[in-house]
Amino acid sequence: MANAKDKITHIAIEDIIAPLAWNARSGDYTKVVDPETGQTWEGFLTSVRENGIETPIEVRPKGKDKVEIVTGFRRHLAAKTVGMKEVPCIVREMSEIEARERNIRENTDRENLKGADLAWAIQQLAKLKLAEGVKETDVVMAKAVNRSQPYVSKLNRIMAEVKPSITKDWREAKVGITVEEMHTLSQFPKEKQDDAFKEILKKKETNGNGESKGKSAWIKTAETQAYKLGFTFGVGERLQLLKILKGDSLTIVENLPDAKKEGLGVRIKSTATQIQRQKFAKKFEKGFAAGLIEPKVETPSKEEEDEEEANA
Repeated sequence: MANAKDKITHIAIEDIIAPLAWNARSGDYTKVVDPETGQTWEGFLTSVRENGIETPIEVRPKGKDKVEIVTGFRRHLAAKTVGMKEVPCIVREMSEIEARERNIRENTDRENLKGADLAWAIQQLAKLKLAEGVKETDVVMAKAVNRSQPYVSKLNRIMAEVKPSITKDWREAKVGITVEEMHTLSQFPKEKQDDAFKEILKKKETNGNGESKGKSAWIKTAETQAYKLGFTFGVGERLQLLKILKGDSLTIVENLPDAKKEGLGVRIKSTATQIQRQKFAKKFEKGFAAGLIEPKVETPSKEEEDEEEANA
């Protein structure tokens, strides 16, 4: 992150090297939606066209006339896409190890890095250090990447004990697979890991009962919407901001308009069965009951953090 002493220099796009092969964050940047603002790639491009690159890209000298990106890969791609000739940069002398550590910290601090990406990045960093004769403990490595020691230990076990072909598939998977699931997999004999990983994928790609997500995804969406609707009314009732609408739960779920701006309303297909409709009503009632309960401030467990991280 820039500070008051940093000198910002404008550097030509053509003189900036983007080493995508070692960037901690994987995936297609153009498909990323900012988790805080909800801004899409197209929205980000519009902002860059109108305002330029507002946060400087962090780079390090590379060769005689070039620099290499350390942080800011997405900003660099946006600048190239909209046709900018140069971008604001902060130039810092860094070794390969320092650059990778900085890249990991920036990604984990700015927005949570999924477990698969962090596990891979830590492994690559450890290999670099080992090549220089430095074998660090999990405690030291955790401090370097700004994560807890138990979490880093789990990631290191996964990368050490799980077959490389599986950890590669984990990083490239289109569905969220948690660190806890992979840590459990690391305890399987290697000859059984392929089948165990396929089973994890199968459960993720279906609703847990063998039904394809593609055909029944709307059901899960409607259940979530019904719960959210019930919770909203429950909170309103608890805070004495409103009284529950008259009618049974199913009537409320089926007849409340789909208020998109407020995020309320339940979209139910005309082909929904009576059993499915009753299930939506039950979800509404469960959400309503949860909304009536005075919230408690709790620290999420590591498993919950891992789950949220992998599905981010």
